[in-house]
Amino acid sequence: METFRVLEIITGTKIVLNCGKNKNIKLSDKFEVYGLTKSLIDPDTNEDLGPAEIIRGKGIVTHIQDKLCTIESYIRDDEAKRVIKKTNPLVNVWTPLTSTEEEIIGENKIKPFESIQVGDFARLIKT
Repeated sequence: METFRVLEIITGTKIVLNCGKNKNIKLSDKFEVYGLTKSLIDPDTNEDLGPAEIIRGKGIVTHIQDKLCTIESYIRDDEAKRVIKKTNPLVNVWTPLTSTEEEIIGENKIKPFESIQVGDFARLIKT
């Protein structure tokens, strides 16, 4: 599988990759973006296991050029939701106890790429 590189960080949720129409990239293609640790050594065998991948996030192509594309994070922050339970204040002995549930959705912001750096890697996600 071909890997590409992060060339520019526009914002925490928008980055530029070194691939475009020349690599058959299309609008709405999805990428997984990751960095690499230093090479890791197994303490038991002393074998070099290579670097570990650190996932930075996922992005979707929103703009494409011949040799570049811009991707934006599309993962939403799940913590923006909460449920509030309310008891009906008009309850008396003749009416059953009733309650209502109300779901409050905050801004439900897009999560930024985590610790993204120029030079990090990206690979197409098969859909």
